[in-house]
Amino acid sequence: MSSQTTCRSSQPTQPNPTLLEFARGLECLSKCKYNDSVKHFEKCAESNYPPSFVMLGCLHSGGYAGPKDDAKIEYWFSRARKYSSFFNSKNGETDHPMIQYCCGRYFDLVEKDYKKAAEFFSKSAEQGDPDAQNYLGDCYYFGKGVPQDFKKAFEYYKKSADQGNARAQYNLGDCYCHGKGVARDLKKAVEYFQKSANQGNADAHYNLGVCYSSGKGVTQDVKKAVEYYKKASDQGDALAQLNLAKCYLKGVGVTQDINKAFEFFSKSADQGNALAQQNIGYCYEHGLGVARNLKKAVVYYEKSAKQGNADAQFNLGYCYENGKGVRKDYEKAVKYYLQAAEQGITIALFSLGVCYEIGRGVPQDIKKAVEYYSKSATQGNSIAKEYLSGAIISEILL
Repeated sequence: MSSQTTCRSSQPTQPNPTLLEFARGLECLSKCKYNDSVKHFEKCAESNYPPSFVMLGCLHSGGYAGPKDDAKIEYWFSRARKYSSFFNSKNGETDHPMIQYCCGRYFDLVEKDYKKAAEFFSKSAEQGDPDAQNYLGDCYYFGKGVPQDFKKAFEYYKKSADQGNARAQYNLGDCYCHGKGVARDLKKAVEYFQKSANQGNADAHYNLGVCYSSGKGVTQDVKKAVEYYKKASDQGDALAQLNLAKCYLKGVGVTQDINKAFEFFSKSADQGNALAQQNIGYCYEHGLGVARNLKKAVVYYEKSAKQGNADAQFNLGYCYENGKGVRKDYEKAVKYYLQAAEQGITIALFSLGVCYEIGRGVPQDIKKAVEYYSKSATQGNSIAKEYLSGAIISEILL
Protein backbone atom coordinates (compact mmCIF):
# COMPACT_ATOMS: atom_id res chain seq x y z
CA MET A 1 0.00 0.00 0.00
CA SER A 2 1.56 3.15 -1.13
CA SER A 3 1.84 5.97 1.33
CA GLN A 4 -0.09 9.15 0.44
CA THR A 5 0.93 12.58 1.56
CA THR A 6 -1.95 14.98 2.05
CA CYS A 7 -1.16 18.66 1.84
CA ARG A 8 -3.06 20.90 4.28
CA SER A 9 -4.88 23.58 2.38
CA SER A 10 -4.06 27.11 3.50
CA GLN A 11 -6.87 28.84 5.42
CA PRO A 12 -7.90 32.32 4.29
CA THR A 13 -6.87 35.07 6.67
CA GLN A 14 -9.87 36.12 8.73
CA PRO A 15 -10.47 39.86 8.60
CA ASN A 16 -10.14 41.73 11.87
CA PRO A 17 -13.79 42.35 12.95
CA THR A 18 -12.85 45.57 14.75
CA LEU A 19 -11.07 46.87 11.65
CA LEU A 20 -14.12 45.98 9.55
CA GLU A 21 -16.37 47.84 11.99
CA PHE A 22 -14.02 50.82 11.83
CA ALA A 23 -14.12 50.71 8.02
CA ARG A 24 -17.93 50.77 8.10
CA GLY A 25 -17.77 53.81 10.37
CA LEU A 26 -15.49 55.63 7.92
CA GLU A 27 -17.70 54.70 4.98
CA CYS A 28 -20.77 56.13 6.75
CA LEU A 29 -18.78 59.24 7.64
CA SER A 30 -17.74 59.82 4.02
CA LYS A 31 -21.44 59.74 3.07
CA CYS A 32 -22.43 62.11 5.90
CA LYS A 33 -24.33 59.34 7.74
CA TYR A 34 -23.08 60.65 11.06
CA ASN A 35 -25.38 58.75 13.41
CA ASP A 36 -24.45 55.44 11.79
CA SER A 37 -20.74 56.27 11.89
CA VAL A 38 -20.99 57.06 15.62
CA LYS A 39 -22.59 53.65 16.27
CA HIS A 40 -19.81 51.83 14.40
CA PHE A 41 -17.03 53.76 16.14
CA GLU A 42 -18.64 53.22 19.55
CA LYS A 43 -18.62 49.46 18.91
CA CYS A 44 -14.91 49.71 18.12
CA ALA A 45 -14.36 51.74 21.28
CA GLU A 46 -15.84 48.89 23.32
CA SER A 47 -12.83 46.87 22.12
CA ASN A 48 -10.47 49.69 23.21
CA TYR A 49 -9.50 50.39 19.61
CA PRO A 50 -7.49 53.66 19.69
CA PRO A 51 -8.47 54.98 16.20
CA SER A 52 -12.13 54.88 17.23
CA PHE A 53 -11.40 57.25 20.13
CA VAL A 54 -9.98 59.78 17.67
CA MET A 55 -12.93 59.55 15.29
CA LEU A 56 -15.49 59.88 18.09
CA GLY A 57 -13.61 62.93 19.35
CA CYS A 58 -13.69 64.37 15.81
CA LEU A 59 -17.43 63.77 15.45
CA HIS A 60 -18.21 65.39 18.80
CA SER A 61 -15.83 68.25 17.99
CA GLY A 62 -17.70 68.98 14.76
CA GLY A 63 -21.12 68.71 16.40
CA TYR A 64 -21.97 65.63 14.30
CA ALA A 65 -22.70 63.38 17.29
CA GLY A 66 -25.36 65.59 18.83
CA PRO A 67 -25.03 69.02 20.44
CA LYS A 68 -21.38 70.02 20.80
CA ASP A 69 -20.18 68.84 24.20
CA ASP A 70 -16.68 69.87 25.33
CA ALA A 71 -16.65 67.20 28.05
CA LYS A 72 -17.27 64.42 25.51
CA ILE A 73 -14.66 65.82 23.13
CA GLU A 74 -12.06 65.86 25.90
CA TYR A 75 -13.12 62.37 27.06
CA TRP A 76 -12.47 60.78 23.67
CA PHE A 77 -9.29 62.71 22.92
CA SER A 78 -7.96 61.92 26.41
CA ARG A 79 -8.51 58.21 25.77
CA ALA A 80 -6.67 58.60 22.46
CA ARG A 81 -3.70 60.27 24.23
CA LYS A 82 -3.32 57.24 26.48
CA TYR A 83 -2.58 55.22 23.36
CA SER A 84 -0.15 57.70 21.79
CA SER A 85 2.33 54.83 21.31
CA PHE A 86 -0.13 53.23 18.88
CA PHE A 87 -0.17 56.31 16.64
CA ASN A 88 3.61 56.72 16.83
CA SER A 89 4.47 53.04 16.26
CA LYS A 90 5.58 51.53 12.98
CA ASN A 91 3.69 48.27 13.23
CA GLY A 92 1.91 46.56 10.36
CA GLU A 93 -1.46 48.01 11.29
CA THR A 94 -0.35 51.61 10.87
CA ASP A 95 0.59 50.77 7.26
CA HIS A 96 -3.11 50.36 6.48
CA PRO A 97 -4.43 53.45 4.63
CA MET A 98 -7.48 53.77 6.89
CA ILE A 99 -5.31 53.76 10.00
CA GLN A 100 -2.79 56.14 8.43
CA TYR A 101 -5.71 58.50 7.81
CA CYS A 102 -6.78 58.16 11.43
CA CYS A 103 -3.21 58.78 12.62
CA GLY A 104 -3.34 61.98 10.57
CA ARG A 105 -6.51 63.05 12.39
CA TYR A 106 -4.84 62.19 15.72
CA PHE A 107 -1.81 64.40 15.06
CA ASP A 108 -4.02 67.14 13.60
CA LEU A 109 -6.58 67.41 16.40
CA VAL A 110 -4.98 65.84 19.47
CA GLU A 111 -1.25 66.55 19.22
CA LYS A 112 -1.58 69.66 16.97
CA ASP A 113 1.43 68.40 15.01
CA TYR A 114 0.26 69.47 11.55
CA LYS A 115 3.41 68.44 9.72
CA LYS A 116 3.14 64.89 10.99
CA ALA A 117 -0.59 64.89 10.26
CA ALA A 118 0.10 65.87 6.64
CA GLU A 119 2.69 63.08 6.37
CA PHE A 120 0.15 60.46 7.44
CA PHE A 121 -2.56 61.89 5.19
CA SER A 122 -0.08 61.80 2.31
CA LYS A 123 0.84 58.14 2.90
CA SER A 124 -2.80 57.18 3.04
CA ALA A 125 -3.77 59.34 0.05
CA GLU A 126 -1.07 57.70 -2.07
CA GLN A 127 -2.83 54.39 -1.42
CA GLY A 128 -6.09 55.88 -2.65
CA ASP A 129 -7.92 56.53 0.62
CA PRO A 130 -10.62 59.14 -0.20
CA ASP A 131 -10.85 60.53 3.36
CA ALA A 132 -7.10 61.08 3.47
CA GLN A 133 -7.14 62.68 0.01
CA ASN A 134 -9.80 65.12 1.21
CA TYR A 135 -7.87 66.03 4.37
CA LEU A 136 -4.61 66.34 2.47
CA GLY A 137 -6.52 68.78 0.27
CA ASP A 138 -7.40 70.69 3.45
CA CYS A 139 -3.73 70.74 4.46
CA TYR A 140 -2.75 72.35 1.15
CA TYR A 141 -5.78 74.68 1.13
CA PHE A 142 -5.06 76.11 4.58
CA GLY A 143 -1.27 75.62 4.60
CA LYS A 144 -1.37 73.27 7.60
CA GLY A 145 1.84 71.23 7.82
CA VAL A 146 2.64 71.98 4.17
CA PRO A 147 3.09 75.20 2.13
CA GLN A 148 -0.28 76.59 1.03
CA ASP A 149 -1.04 75.47 -2.51
CA PHE A 150 -4.58 75.84 -3.87
CA LYS A 151 -3.82 73.86 -7.04
CA LYS A 152 -2.67 70.86 -5.01
CA ALA A 153 -5.67 71.26 -2.71
CA PHE A 154 -7.96 71.15 -5.75
CA GLU A 155 -6.09 68.10 -7.10
CA TYR A 156 -6.63 66.08 -3.90
CA TYR A 157 -10.21 67.22 -3.45
CA LYS A 158 -10.88 66.06 -7.02
CA LYS A 159 -9.33 62.63 -6.38
CA SER A 160 -11.48 62.19 -3.30
CA ALA A 161 -14.64 63.60 -4.88
CA ASP A 162 -14.28 61.24 -7.84
CA GLN A 163 -14.51 58.39 -5.31
CA GLY A 164 -17.79 59.79 -4.00
CA ASN A 165 -16.56 61.50 -0.83
CA ALA A 166 -19.32 63.98 0.06
CA ARG A 167 -17.07 66.36 1.98
CA ALA A 168 -14.59 66.49 -0.91
CA GLN A 169 -17.42 67.16 -3.36
CA TYR A 170 -18.43 70.11 -1.20
CA ASN A 171 -14.81 71.35 -1.00
CA LEU A 172 -14.44 71.03 -4.76
CA GLY A 173 -17.60 73.08 -5.21
CA ASP A 174 -16.13 75.68 -2.88
CA CYS A 175 -12.94 75.83 -5.00
CA TYR A 176 -14.99 76.42 -8.16
CA CYS A 177 -17.12 78.98 -6.32
CA HIS A 178 -14.14 81.09 -5.21
CA GLY A 179 -11.67 80.29 -8.00
CA LYS A 180 -9.17 78.59 -5.69
CA GLY A 181 -6.76 76.35 -7.63
CA VAL A 182 -9.06 76.43 -10.65
CA ALA A 183 -10.84 79.02 -12.79
CA ARG A 184 -14.01 80.32 -11.13
CA ASP A 185 -17.04 78.46 -12.46
CA LEU A 186 -20.31 78.92 -10.56
CA LYS A 187 -22.16 76.27 -12.59
CA LYS A 188 -19.49 73.71 -11.71
CA ALA A 189 -19.68 74.84 -8.09
CA VAL A 190 -23.43 74.15 -8.04
CA GLU A 191 -22.85 70.78 -9.72
CA TYR A 192 -20.52 69.62 -6.95
CA PHE A 193 -22.61 71.17 -4.16
CA GLN A 194 -25.53 69.18 -5.57
CA LYS A 195 -23.53 65.93 -5.59
CA SER A 196 -22.55 66.51 -1.98
CA ALA A 197 -26.08 67.54 -0.98
CA ASN A 198 -27.45 64.35 -2.55
CA GLN A 199 -25.44 62.49 0.08
CA GLY A 200 -26.90 64.62 2.87
CA ASN A 201 -24.10 67.15 3.45
CA ALA A 202 -25.61 70.05 5.42
CA ASP A 203 -23.00 72.59 4.26
CA ALA A 204 -23.78 71.73 0.64
CA HIS A 205 -27.52 72.15 1.28
CA TYR A 206 -26.82 75.55 2.81
CA ASN A 207 -24.62 76.67 -0.11
CA LEU A 208 -27.25 75.55 -2.62
CA GLY A 209 -29.73 77.66 -0.67
CA VAL A 210 -27.42 80.66 -1.05
CA CYS A 211 -26.95 79.95 -4.79
CA TYR A 212 -30.69 79.72 -5.45
CA SER A 213 -31.35 82.78 -3.28
CA SER A 214 -28.86 84.93 -5.19
CA GLY A 215 -29.06 83.28 -8.62
CA LYS A 216 -25.38 82.32 -8.62
CA GLY A 217 -24.71 79.43 -11.01
CA VAL A 218 -28.46 78.74 -11.27
CA THR A 219 -31.66 80.58 -12.15
CA GLN A 220 -32.77 82.47 -9.05
CA ASP A 221 -35.49 80.57 -7.19
CA VAL A 222 -36.24 81.73 -3.64
CA LYS A 223 -38.62 78.81 -3.01
CA LYS A 224 -35.85 76.34 -3.81
CA ALA A 225 -33.51 78.35 -1.59
CA VAL A 226 -35.91 77.87 1.32
CA GLU A 227 -36.12 74.15 0.47
CA TYR A 228 -32.35 73.77 0.81
CA TYR A 229 -32.15 75.97 3.91
CA LYS A 230 -34.75 73.69 5.51
CA LYS A 231 -32.73 70.58 4.70
CA ALA A 232 -29.59 72.09 6.21
CA SER A 233 -31.53 73.45 9.17
CA ASP A 234 -32.96 70.00 9.91
CA GLN A 235 -29.35 68.85 10.36
CA GLY A 236 -28.68 71.66 12.82
CA ASP A 237 -26.86 74.08 10.51
CA ALA A 238 -26.87 77.43 12.35
CA LEU A 239 -26.38 79.60 9.24
CA ALA A 240 -29.25 77.85 7.45
CA GLN A 241 -31.45 78.41 10.49
CA LEU A 242 -30.50 82.08 10.45
CA ASN A 243 -31.31 82.48 6.74
CA LEU A 244 -34.55 80.54 7.15
CA ALA A 245 -35.54 82.91 9.96
CA LYS A 246 -34.88 85.89 7.66
CA CYS A 247 -37.05 84.29 4.96
CA TYR A 248 -39.96 83.87 7.38
CA LEU A 249 -39.42 87.38 8.76
CA LYS A 250 -39.65 89.01 5.32
CA GLY A 251 -41.89 86.46 3.58
CA VAL A 252 -39.25 85.51 1.00
CA GLY A 253 -39.98 82.12 -0.60
CA VAL A 254 -42.48 81.38 2.17
CA THR A 255 -45.56 82.99 3.67
CA GLN A 256 -44.44 85.61 6.19
CA ASP A 257 -44.57 84.14 9.69
CA ILE A 258 -43.02 86.15 12.55
CA ASN A 259 -43.45 83.27 15.01
CA LYS A 260 -41.54 80.92 12.70
CA ALA A 261 -38.86 83.57 12.26
CA PHE A 262 -38.43 83.76 16.03
CA GLU A 263 -38.27 79.95 16.22
CA PHE A 264 -35.42 79.69 13.73
CA PHE A 265 -33.56 82.71 15.13
CA SER A 266 -33.72 80.91 18.50
CA LYS A 267 -32.33 77.66 17.08
CA SER A 268 -29.43 79.49 15.48
CA ALA A 269 -28.81 81.69 18.54
CA ASP A 270 -28.69 78.62 20.80
CA GLN A 271 -25.74 77.43 18.71
CA GLY A 272 -23.92 80.69 19.35
CA ASN A 273 -24.58 82.52 16.10
CA ALA A 274 -23.97 86.20 16.90
CA LEU A 275 -26.29 87.61 14.24
CA ALA A 276 -29.13 85.34 15.38
CA GLN A 277 -28.53 86.40 19.00
CA GLN A 278 -28.76 90.06 17.93
CA ASN A 279 -32.03 89.33 16.12
CA ILE A 280 -33.47 87.43 19.09
CA GLY A 281 -32.61 90.42 21.27
CA TYR A 282 -34.46 92.67 18.82
CA CYS A 283 -37.49 90.33 18.86
CA TYR A 284 -37.63 90.45 22.65
CA GLU A 285 -37.18 94.24 22.66
CA HIS A 286 -40.03 94.83 20.22
CA GLY A 287 -42.27 91.81 20.94
CA LEU A 288 -41.86 90.16 17.54
CA GLY A 289 -43.00 86.54 17.63
CA VAL A 290 -42.66 86.54 21.41
CA ALA A 291 -43.91 88.52 24.41
CA ARG A 292 -41.92 91.74 24.90
CA ASN A 293 -39.18 91.21 27.50
CA LEU A 294 -36.49 93.89 27.77
CA LYS A 295 -34.36 91.93 30.25
CA LYS A 296 -34.14 88.99 27.85
CA ALA A 297 -33.38 91.42 25.03
CA VAL A 298 -30.36 92.68 26.97
CA VAL A 299 -29.21 89.09 27.67
CA TYR A 300 -29.12 88.29 23.94
CA TYR A 301 -27.59 91.64 22.97
CA GLU A 302 -24.79 90.95 25.47
CA LYS A 303 -24.14 87.48 24.02
CA SER A 304 -23.97 88.91 20.51
CA ALA A 305 -21.92 91.97 21.52
CA LYS A 306 -19.29 89.76 23.15
CA GLN A 307 -18.76 88.14 19.75
CA GLY A 308 -18.23 91.56 18.18
CA ASN A 309 -21.62 92.14 16.56
CA ALA A 310 -21.75 95.90 16.00
CA ASP A 311 -25.56 96.22 15.91
CA ALA A 312 -25.82 94.39 19.23
CA GLN A 313 -23.14 96.66 20.70
CA PHE A 314 -25.12 99.74 19.66
CA ASN A 315 -28.41 98.29 20.95
CA LEU A 316 -26.77 97.44 24.25
CA GLY A 317 -25.46 101.00 24.51
CA TYR A 318 -28.96 102.29 23.84
CA CYS A 319 -30.41 100.03 26.56
CA TYR A 320 -27.87 101.28 29.11
CA GLU A 321 -28.39 104.92 28.12
CA ASN A 322 -32.18 104.70 28.42
CA GLY A 323 -32.53 102.11 31.19
CA LYS A 324 -34.23 99.49 29.00
CA GLY A 325 -33.98 96.08 30.69
CA VAL A 326 -31.08 97.36 32.83
CA ARG A 327 -30.37 100.23 35.18
CA LYS A 328 -29.23 103.40 33.44
CA ASP A 329 -25.46 103.46 33.15
CA TYR A 330 -24.11 106.21 30.91
CA GLU A 331 -20.49 105.03 31.13
CA LYS A 332 -21.48 101.57 29.93
CA ALA A 333 -23.58 103.16 27.20
CA VAL A 334 -20.53 105.07 25.95
CA LYS A 335 -18.41 101.89 26.14
CA TYR A 336 -20.77 100.00 23.81
CA TYR A 337 -21.33 102.98 21.51
CA LEU A 338 -17.55 103.18 21.09
CA GLN A 339 -17.33 99.50 20.20
CA ALA A 340 -20.06 99.90 17.59
CA ALA A 341 -18.58 103.17 16.28
CA GLU A 342 -15.20 101.51 15.74
CA GLN A 343 -16.99 99.21 13.30
CA GLY A 344 -18.50 102.20 11.49
CA ILE A 345 -22.08 102.11 12.79
CA THR A 346 -23.45 105.54 11.80
CA ILE A 347 -25.98 105.88 14.60
CA ALA A 348 -23.33 104.92 17.18
CA LEU A 349 -21.09 107.73 15.93
CA PHE A 350 -24.01 110.13 16.27
CA SER A 351 -24.84 108.88 19.79
CA LEU A 352 -21.24 109.41 20.87
CA GLY A 353 -21.47 112.95 19.53
CA VAL A 354 -24.49 113.54 21.76
CA CYS A 355 -22.72 112.04 24.79
CA TYR A 356 -19.67 114.25 24.32
CA GLU A 357 -21.74 117.37 23.61
CA ILE A 358 -23.76 117.14 26.85
CA GLY A 359 -21.17 115.27 28.96
CA ARG A 360 -23.17 112.06 29.37
CA GLY A 361 -20.95 109.18 30.56
CA VAL A 362 -17.86 111.18 29.54
CA PRO A 363 -16.48 114.65 30.34
CA GLN A 364 -18.10 117.27 28.09
CA ASP A 365 -15.94 117.80 25.00
CA ILE A 366 -17.41 119.85 22.13
CA LYS A 367 -14.42 119.13 19.85
CA LYS A 368 -15.01 115.40 20.17
CA ALA A 369 -18.73 115.92 19.69
CA VAL A 370 -17.99 117.73 16.41
CA GLU A 371 -15.62 114.93 15.39
CA TYR A 372 -18.27 112.21 15.89
CA TYR A 373 -21.10 114.25 14.35
CA SER A 374 -18.85 114.85 11.30
CA LYS A 375 -18.13 111.15 10.89
CA SER A 376 -21.81 110.27 11.19
CA ALA A 377 -22.84 113.07 8.81
CA THR A 378 -20.25 111.95 6.25
CA GLN A 379 -22.00 108.56 6.23
CA GLY A 380 -25.28 110.28 5.37
CA ASN A 381 -26.91 110.79 8.77
CA SER A 382 -29.06 113.93 8.20
CA ILE A 383 -29.78 114.44 11.93
CA ALA A 384 -26.03 114.38 12.61
CA LYS A 385 -25.64 117.20 10.07
CA GLU A 386 -28.12 119.34 12.03
CA TYR A 387 -26.43 118.58 15.35
CA LEU A 388 -23.05 119.26 13.76
CA SER A 389 -24.05 122.82 12.90
CA GLY A 390 -25.18 123.44 16.48
CA ALA A 391 -22.04 121.91 17.96
CA ILE A 392 -19.78 124.00 15.71
CA ILE A 393 -21.60 127.17 16.85
CA SER A 394 -21.17 126.06 20.48
CA GLU A 395 -17.47 125.45 19.87
CA ILE A 396 -17.07 128.95 18.37
CA LEU A 397 -18.90 130.57 21.27
CA LEU A 398 -16.75 128.69 23.77
